Amino acid sequence: MQTWQTAKTLILHASLKLRRAHYLGKSMMVKAIMGFLALILIWYLYMLGLFLPSLLEGFFPEQNILDSFFSLLLYIYAGDLLTRFFMQKIPRQSIKPYLVLPISRKFLSGFIVARSWLSPLNFYLLALLIPFFRTMSAMDSGYFSFWHALAACFLLGALNHAIIFWLKTWPNKWHKFLLAAILIIFHLGLGGVIDRELYMHISLHISRAFISGHPLVFIAIICTIIALQLMSLTGLRQSFYSWAGESGNVELTGHNPMEKFFNHIPVHGHLWELEWKLITRNKRARNNFYQYPLMIPLLVFLLYNMTEETATGMAPVLMMFMGSYGMYHLQFAFSWESRFFDLLASKQLPMSTMITSRYYFYVLLAIVQFIIMLPFIIWINPGLLYLLLALLFYITGPVFALLFYTGIGNSTRIDPNGQSFFNAEGLSGRLFITVLLIFMSILPVFALAVALPLSYLQSFSLLAGFTGFVFMLFHRRWIRAAAHRFERAKHVYLNKYREK
Repeated sequence: MQTWQTAKTLILHASLKLRRAHYLGKSMMVKAIMGFLALILIWYLYMLGLFLPSLLEGFFPEQNILDSFFSLLLYIYAGDLLTRFFMQKIPRQSIKPYLVLPISRKFLSGFIVARSWLSPLNFYLLALLIPFFRTMSAMDSGYFSFWHALAACFLLGALNHAIIFWLKTWPNKWHKFLLAAILIIFHLGLGGVIDRELYMHISLHISRAFISGHPLVFIAIICTIIALQLMSLTGLRQSFYSWAGESGNVELTGHNPMEKFFNHIPVHGHLWELEWKLITRNKRARNNFYQYPLMIPLLVFLLYNMTEETATGMAPVLMMFMGSYGMYHLQFAFSWESRFFDLLASKQLPMSTMITSRYYFYVLLAIVQFIIMLPFIIWINPGLLYLLLALLFYITGPVFALLFYTGIGNSTRIDPNGQSFFNAEGLSGRLFITVLLIFMSILPVFALAVALPLSYLQSFSLLAGFTGFVFMLFHRRWIRAAAHRFERAKHVYLNKYREK
């Protein structure tokens, strides 16, 4: 009974989403134009189905009309497969908010699979096939069977649907590449380059087996569709966020060594696991994360050409290296993904705990990067070791504090699956001022370093390192201040993070 009520609720929410969609909120004129274009497309397909017999007779005068059509059937559904690859969407994003509720993930993935069959891509070819098959049925062409042919075409479309759904849900990329290669080689290679006559001959024989009502052909296609759908169910469940901090989760949920490693860390481990998922499962964050190590060779080049006299003046540039990945990512500390906060909010987790865990995570990333670079620093320019260590403290201290405190007020979230380069999305005047403050914050250190009775490089390193150490030592105070700022206008900020 509860399962049926859940299904009704999901169906109701899907209908509300459709009625409230932005394209249905357009003006009446826009709606009329959209409806007219859809009707025109259906009408063209219908008229093509009526005139298709005469067209085939003109192109293939020496061949039976049905044989001509069925020789081209694989071409038709190869084009349908290609269309689906670019246009068929998986209704997954709308289901993710339900992952924080006590609903079976198996049920949710089954609902997505069942709902996907309502796609217009599963029915649009019927506007072409029904009038054509009715015309050919009226001609009484002997072995032709209207219902067998219609069922065959529907099953071929269903097979395309199952293939695309599996390709877009299965997490193992090698299986996807293998299947995609087979489809490309068969359809494009055999049908377009190697032997078109053989391709058309295969298409004709498969179609005749369908028309004759051969049960093994129908059973083979149906079993293949079922197998692909079952694999899609598994792939969907694996793609859902599975977090060790979820209530009722008694076993470790990591799917790779890093996630399993984080699961074994007490206190902050489950939040680090979630942070790792946030970075590695979103295109934009993941690309930046994998590209950031490329900055290490650039730093090595700078160290090679830098002297102790010029190093202090290069401190603002070196700050970008010492902050590691967090220097970039934390500019959007609260703007990456709204579901991240929905999940944490549903667990009644204190905001200060979440900020503390994120802070420790990116401090550790900066330390790991520094350890990787340490042999190069000692080998190339050991005189700059204290300066770089001081800047590491400075970035992970006051700079990270500024990013966390100001990041709460970012106006919108950025698309986690958008492009990384030449993308102005998420940029704002507030962020520009924040970045400007980061680089200007080092100016007082420049000024005060003159007053110390040490060399300028040593004085600057000492002041920058001490400032950073103080902020790191008292990090809980400024984290509480950032959390308090969030809590004062939580609903306003959450609404901003969900904007697009």
